Amino acid sequence: MAKSARVRQDYNLSVDSYDSRYREIQFEKFRIMLSGIELKEPILDLGCGTGLLREFLGRKVKLFGCDFSEKMLEKAKARGEIVSVCDLNKKFPYENDFFNTVLSFTVLQNVKDVNNFLKEAKRILKKDGIFVLTTLKKTTNEKKLIKLIEKYFVVQEITDCGEDVGFILNANE
Repeated sequence: MAKSARVRQDYNLSVDSYDSRYREIQFEKFRIMLSGIELKEPILDLGCGTGLLREFLGRKVKLFGCDFSEKMLEKAKARGEIVSVCDLNKKFPYENDFFNTVLSFTVLQNVKDVNNFLKEAKRILKKDGIFVLTTLKKTTNEKKLIKLIEKYFVVQEITDCGEDVGFILNANE
């Protein structure tokens, strides 16, 4: 079984315990990274898992979610996200310049083709949009990642986000 298929299977199997296991740590990342940011709709939760971001926001916003785990997406949909199955190593299932805000929390470590992931995030983000990205510190060469990010985005801020490093990125050229 390929690594991505194993990871998808692991997420599908962990759906029932995911929220109780990760809610607090994800909510803390959301608090750190989203404080002081105006979230303009439409918003994409890239690698949305069970839709904890929808629960965190606690208000009705036009929130799209995509993930490769069908079981996780079932929970995200039940929370009110507009969901799509997507492989973050391939073309994302959205139109060019569609989202004002793209958010991706603790997903990048599961992406094989980070260059494509960043290119696709830029493609679907409006020119004046904002991209908030976090990734696990323990799996990241931060200097190498920043160099890659800078091919597509302007780094506005780098933030310590507990077990993650967080980036606030701007699509402006």
